[in-house]
Amino acid sequence: MNTPTHQKSAEFNVPLSKEERLQRLFSETKKNTHLPYFNPQEQFIAGFGNKDSKIVFIGEAPGKEESIQGKPFVGKSGKLLSELLLQHGIKREELYITNVVKYRPPNNKTPDYAECMAWASACLHEELSIIQPQIIVTLGACATKVFFGKKIQMSLLQGTIQQFNNFCIVPAFHPAFLLRNRTKITEMQKTLTLIQKL
Repeated sequence: MNTPTHQKSAEFNVPLSKEERLQRLFSETKKNTHLPYFNPQEQFIAGFGNKDSKIVFIGEAPGKEESIQGKPFVGKSGKLLSELLLQHGIKREELYITNVVKYRPPNNKTPDYAECMAWASACLHEELSIIQPQIIVTLGACATKVFFGKKIQMSLLQGTIQQFNNFCIVPAFHPAFLLRNRTKITEMQKTLTLIQKL
């Protein structure tokens, strides 16, 4: 029996790993010139950390130090976050940390609601779909508004447990806010105790 020369051996479709899916997502997002703060001169700061983590921390956007080192939360606010996490027995290397906006806004401008939503639609929601965390900690109003709308009050939501689709979300103060308002660190510590229990 003659076998056709064009016949190929069966190929198995191997699912992409989380790392591969994230790299593809970030690669596509980098090409989206319509996104707010798109700037090929700036470094694209992708999410970083344990891709299998059950906890994801989300900030608003990279700052100067983040744009230099290429990782989220490595400046002054990141160091404060690391210290607070360590105090509560939460190892930063076990977490996945990202920002809504992946480029540094000029002069560290705070992204507005529409800008955050554009980035969430283009990247963040898919990023979370890939990681599949059990708990999402939104650091500050920008990240929290992505899930709960423009008119939220951080003072009311901070330290509470909220549901969004299949995610358990705990809004928390952004560490940059805590650097300016150190009296609020106690409240953040209570929030981290809650996260530790969860």
